[in-house]
Amino acid sequence: MQALVDSLPVFLLIFARVTGVFMTAPVIGSQNVYPLARVGAAAALAFLVAPLVPVDVALLPAGVIPYAGVLVKELLVGVMIGFAAMLVFNAVQIAGQVVDIQVGFGVANVLDPVTSAQVPTMGQFQFVIAMLLFLAFNGHHLLLTALVRSFELVPLTHFWFTGALATKFSDLVGEMFVMSVQIGAPAVGALFLAEVALGMVARTVPQMNVFLVGIPMKIALAFVIVLATLPIFSLFAARAFDGVLRDLLELSRAMGAA
Repeated sequence: MQALVDSLPVFLLIFARVTGVFMTAPVIGSQNVYPLARVGAAAALAFLVAPLVPVDVALLPAGVIPYAGVLVKELLVGVMIGFAAMLVFNAVQIAGQVVDIQVGFGVANVLDPVTSAQVPTMGQFQFVIAMLLFLAFNGHHLLLTALVRSFELVPLTHFWFTGALATKFSDLVGEMFVMSVQIGAPAVGALFLAEVALGMVARTVPQMNVFLVGIPMKIALAFVIVLATLPIFSLFAARAFDGVLRDLLELSRAMGAA
């Protein structure tokens, strides 16, 4: 019994980091997952990981307030790992939002069950496809691998806000915007050419109502381009998910650098 009491502070720190990942990571961080189920899964994973985590009990803070501060820091480590894994899906939603604005769906939003926020229609369609590809390519395994490896790269009580962490995080956010441009480029380019063609038609055939013809044409064109580029999108998503583990490990190293 005394051994369990002595190991409880270490277990709570591990549980806090795992909970942070389960709060923000794709799939497992969805609001559709019952909160008690997420808490139970986080506790079970923390229990399994606890024997593998090297920790010096002497480095644990003695007071309640210092320990609470360390607990919050471990929660932040998990939140940042999960948020970094979610950036790929944010890029997909941004690309979909750009396409929606071009098509005219800018005000037609739907509810995202993961973030409980209003998201673009096309972005939500591509988000669901990306989520299925994430599971098909074992992205959840990569995420759990990065979480377990984080205990080696960022030992308990060794989290620091460093310049390297800020630089790495800003690089990941920048890559998210670049990725969103790459995903949305085919549809945006096709819609731009359609706008140019409609402009030429309006100049040469002024009797034609280009607005009445252009709106359904752009909607149909956007759906055709998005569906036609799904195989390319799948390859792009596979490459992005392969880099998730590398990015999460680099982020963990930046968090553990003193």
